[in-house]
Amino acid sequence: MTDPLYKAMTDWLVTLGIADMPHTGKTYLGHLIAVHRLMLDAGCSLDACRAGMFHSLYSTEEFDRFRVPLERRSEIAAIVGERAERLARIEQLFAAAEPGTAGSGNAAS
Repeated sequence: MTDPLYKAMTDWLVTLGIADMPHTGKTYLGHLIAVHRLMLDAGCSLDACRAGMFHSLYSTEEFDRFRVPLERRSEIAAIVGERAERLARIEQLFAAAEPGTAGSGNAAS
């Protein structure tokens, strides 16, 4: 299966300046692409794969050097779709609710 939005998503991610940002032994962009590919290969829905590609844009405990402001949610939804954006945001909310995470106690933000 291929994702018809793949190029639009990766092009937008490149505009964020993350193409050369180090992350997990590769670049941040490379990490996000690898998550998308892994999920596609596992047979996940396109919405889930797109959420996977955008999973840490709102920040995570492990990688907080980059963050897309929540005010840009509608822009992200226009690129990946509303359901995929909600899934990506939910992932961040769960991470924020985990004790000891960077966003702990800040899930409403």
